[in-house]
Order: sequence, then structure tokens, then C-alpha cells
Amino acid sequence: MSRKLEVTLVIWLLIFLGFLRFYNLPYSEYIPDETTVMYPLKIEEVYTREFFLGQRKGPMQFLVAYTPILFGSTNILNEGIYRIPFAFASSLSFLFFYLFVRNISGRKLIAFLSILLLGVCGFTVGLGRIVQYQSLNLLFSSLALYFYSLLLIKEKKYVRYSLLATVFCCLSSLSHWDAVFYYPIMFWIYGRFLISKSISKDIKVKVVVSNIVLSTLILAPFMIPYFRHISENNLEYFSTRVGLGGENNTLMEKLIGYKFKIELYNPFVYLWFILGTSLIALFKFKKTKAILLWFLINFSVFLVFIRHEGTHLYNLFIPLSILSAFGLVFLVDLLNKWWKVLVAIPASLVLAFFYYQSFLIFADVKKEYPFDREIILGKETRRYTYEDLPNNVIGFPIRRGWVEINEYLAGLDYPRYITNENQSISNFYVGGNYGEGEGTYYVVGVKDPLSFVKDYTFSQIGGKHTVKEIKVNGVTTAKIYLVDGKE
Repeated sequence: MSRKLEVTLVIWLLIFLGFLRFYNLPYSEYIPDETTVMYPLKIEEVYTREFFLGQRKGPMQFLVAYTPILFGSTNILNEGIYRIPFAFASSLSFLFFYLFVRNISGRKLIAFLSILLLGVCGFTVGLGRIVQYQSLNLLFSSLALYFYSLLLIKEKKYVRYSLLATVFCCLSSLSHWDAVFYYPIMFWIYGRFLISKSISKDIKVKVVVSNIVLSTLILAPFMIPYFRHISENNLEYFSTRVGLGGENNTLMEKLIGYKFKIELYNPFVYLWFILGTSLIALFKFKKTKAILLWFLINFSVFLVFIRHEGTHLYNLFIPLSILSAFGLVFLVDLLNKWWKVLVAIPASLVLAFFYYQSFLIFADVKKEYPFDREIILGKETRRYTYEDLPNNVIGFPIRRGWVEINEYLAGLDYPRYITNENQSISNFYVGGNYGEGEGTYYVVGVKDPLSFVKDYTFSQIGGKHTVKEIKVNGVTTAKIYLVDGKE
């Protein structure tokens, strides 16, 4: 493959993957995880040292969320504008992930297939469309992996490359603790570099010392005070997420739970395709052993230490996408020139299906999956009940008309109200004066809320009548009731 063709193909693939992340980006309202980041901007809270030390993760997502304000955007309710930096980070990450895989595999086709498999994964698509840290972890870690990989293929500038890698590794760590899932392959690359006989001891010492100093200078000002003064609330939160044990007690229960959450974001055959082709990659064990070890370490961490895996499972698909690409290329290499189409055509059709599937589920808003069932090439997705769905359904299209709800209540000078929706959403869009109390108040009943409180008619409350019906695209999504206390 010529350099020109490679650049052209990568650019087009980045455009296609970017389309999944940018199309209809303003449609969905902020979800609870996003309101955590956006609420301080709405109330114009000053980003102080105490503010950052009180959070459950590093400061990067708050800083990145602030960037639209630097360019003059002050309408916090414009969800699309504030998601752009994160969607851009997600899209750009695949360029550096491509370069990293190309460097360690020596094959452009493997790198190309890796970013395609990872880029159409439902996790990376959905999480790449919201104001959250995952896109930053993916971008900064991919940049770090790219510069670290240069230590294995270049013959000079080791200090420069390693320092750049360390900067981005630290930025990823300051984005979220998920950065640890990239550490295994980073350590492997560092180990390969240190045992290399072609590199002098003096250079190795310079690299190690300079990187220790740089990482300390970047991380220590945040990490040391953070862990010295960590709040009881954060400790309690972490204890529910990390530790021995988990939501499910047995290995089989854990695996069934993983499968359910993976197939929520990737229905039908994505999981089985990527696992099957990853197993084929074992025929290239010498070339894939580092990636396999990376996956096995991460998978073991989830099994043993992660109590509430949620969407963090996406970290497993980063090494799996590379293994799957190795497996596909192994099958192609088995055949003679013209027989390669026996693998290439079916594989291309499957990958195109994965792209189309992610488009319908996350970017197309005609149906709001998983509350609605999608029909993909004649096959219907499974039906999810309120009891089925986990409490962290994020990245899917959902609009219930909260701006319109706020406008109506604002016209009444913000009376007391209650809602069946998650209170972090109602507090963000409507604000205070929440609660029933005595006398007249309003009830905001949201159909298919993220709180999963099914009864949006509040049948248990008497003496109410509908005063406002909220519609999105002609479909009723919420009703506002006036409760006057009269049966």
C-alpha cells in the first residue's frame, strides 16, 4: 500500500467514524453523568483547587468542557456545542491508535482494521457523543501509546518521544482512573526498550530519570493532596466500585452480566465476531502475545477487583480490536491472491453492518433505543424492561423536552414541583424549589425516564389535572400536572 493510498484511506475512515459521533449530536439532553460536569458551568462556579480535589476523578473533563466558553458560547443548554470537544477527541483518537497499531504490528491492514473495529464498537460510539472522560482517556492514551511505540522502531530521539508519551499518559490519568487499563501495554513497551541491547545504558538512564521527574511534576500537585484529603463520600463511592467481590457472586454470574451489558451497546453478533477472530489471532501467538497479555490483565482486573463494571467494559475492546484485526489478516494471508475475496467480502459486509448498527442505535433518532426496539436489516433488537436496564444507560438518544418544561415552570415563577425523572436532570434544567409540601404544587411526569420510575402518570396522587403536555417530534414525552389538593 502506497503512502498516498494509506493517508487517503485513513482520512476517509476517520471521517466515517467521526460521522457516527457528530451526527445529531445536539439531539439528546444531558444525562446525569453529563450534568455533573455541566452544572458547575451553569451556576458559574469557579474552578478552585478545592473543587477539583472534591471530585471523583481528575480535572481534565471539567477543563475540556469549559473550552466552548473560551470561544464565546455561553448557552449551557446548547448540548451539541459542549459535546463537540469530546466528540472531536473521540474521532481524533483513532488516528493515533492507528499509528500505534501500525508501529507494533508492522502491518497497515491490521492497524486499519483495528480502528475500524474499535471505532464502530457501540461503547466508543455512544461514549464519544457525551460530555464525559472516556473520549479524553482514549485520545490521550492513544497519543501516549503512539509515542511509546516509537521507542521500539526509531533509532534516536528516545528521550523526546518518551517524554511526549509520558505527558499524554499523565493527561489520561488526570482524565479518569480508567487510564490504568492502558498501563499493561505501556509497561510492556517500556520493558522491551529497557532490555534492548542496541540502546546504550546512558540513554536508558536518561529516559527513565527524565520520565520519572516529568510524571512527578505533572501528577504530584494533584494526586498527593487528592489522596491525602479524600472525602468520606468519595471513599464510599470508590468502595462500591472497586474491591474484592462484585455485583454478582459467581464467575458465571459475572460473565452473564458482562455479556448483557456488552450486547446492550452491541446487539446481535459484534461480541461473538470479535471474540472469534481474536481466538484465530492465537495462531500468531508470537506477534500477539503482548496484546493478549494486555487483554488478560484487564479482564482479570474486572473479574477480581471491579464491583460495578458498567460502561467501563469498553476498555476490554481496545486490545480485543487489535487481536481481532490480527485474526482477520491471518485468514486473509492463508489464501492465494484471488481467493482472499472469500474472507475480504464477508468481513467487509459484517463490518459495514456494525457501522450501520451503531448509526441506527446512537446517531439516528427516529427510535430511542433501548426504550424503543430498533429494526436492523429486518431483525428486531431485544425488548428491554425497566428491570433489565442497568442504572447507567448513557450515550443513547433521549430527549424528553426539559427545556420546554423549564420554560413552562419559569412562566409560573418556578413553583414547587416533583418529577419521576432523575433529580440531577431536573435540577439542571429547572433548578430549585423541588418538593411536594402542602398546598398547590406541580408534578412533571416523564415517559421512559432515566430514573426508570415507570409510572409517569403519578396514579398515587389524587387531586391533579394535566396543565401541559410536552411533545418531541409529535410524540408525547412528558406531562405536567397541577396538584391543588382537592380530590
